Amino acid sequence: MNASPPAIRPFKIARDLKPVTDLLEICFSRPDDADSRRYIASMRRASQDERFLRWASAGPRSSLPLRGFVWEEEGRIVGNVNLAVFHHRRRAIYMIVNVAVHPAYRRRGIARALVFQAMYQARRQKAASIWLQVREDNPGAIRLYEQLGFSTRARRTIWSVTPEYRPFTRPVRLKIGRRQPTDWQQQKNWLAATYPPMLAWFFSPGWRRLSPWPWDTLWRNLLDHPVRQWRMHDGDTLQGVVSWMASGNRRDTLWLAAPTTADPEALTALLVHAQRKLSSRLELRLDLPARLHQAALQAAGFQPLRTLLWMQAPGALS
Repeated sequence: MNASPPAIRPFKIARDLKPVTDLLEICFSRPDDADSRRYIASMRRASQDERFLRWASAGPRSSLPLRGFVWEEEGRIVGNVNLAVFHHRRRAIYMIVNVAVHPAYRRRGIARALVFQAMYQARRQKAASIWLQVREDNPGAIRLYEQLGFSTRARRTIWSVTPEYRPFTRPVRLKIGRRQPTDWQQQKNWLAATYPPMLAWFFSPGWRRLSPWPWDTLWRNLLDHPVRQWRMHDGDTLQGVVSWMASGNRRDTLWLAAPTTADPEALTALLVHAQRKLSSRLELRLDLPARLHQAALQAAGFQPLRTLLWMQAPGALS
């Protein structure tokens, strides 16, 4: 691989964040996608925050997408790609994000060149692996990434429910109560199946917050990370656990641990129970493998926001 073509240059956050935000708004802002609008609004606030720009320009060690490349023509940024870096078990995992090309400049190979350059940079930095996410309903982007060596490793759907929803469910014979310490091993096994080890760098930081062991409880309390958990059981047999974590922003996360064969009505009852216990909370989110527990989620009032393909390319240069 050779040096960048003349139109590509490194992303400079103090100089480029505002025009890149404008570009992302043109490419991704949709009336039905509140997440994209919030993300773009947060980028715009950051672009106007001189203290943040000075801090970011200093190059701190961070998983924030503060590096990358832009495609510039006649002084105008018309293409962008960023890299977010995650560190897991002493391995650097790179996520390619914010791939955008202005509509007037598409079908010229700009996106391909930008992603290619980002991959090269990640490999130069000894990336253990390189990942990206793409919406399932974007076949053109999927084909491009496949041509660049990415392969689909997972399909996951993000589900959401708002506190205004008040579902009604029929009584079930299973009992629902607080998660017990003796449930943790089975819960952890189900979590490992739902949030697989290959994505542990993205998901697993939350798992320690679910552990019942005293040192983890002390760690949660010291960091003020509240957690609440409920179990569904039939006598001595655990049927599922749902956990809540406060995230400190506009939404909170639920973690669902249950067998793939869980009874939908019982699982719906467990999810509704959690919603009622969290009635004062804001929006609740679940991230699950596509189509897993779909009927139970919909009956509990959850709506699918988007299904994403998790795609991976080989990592470090040989």
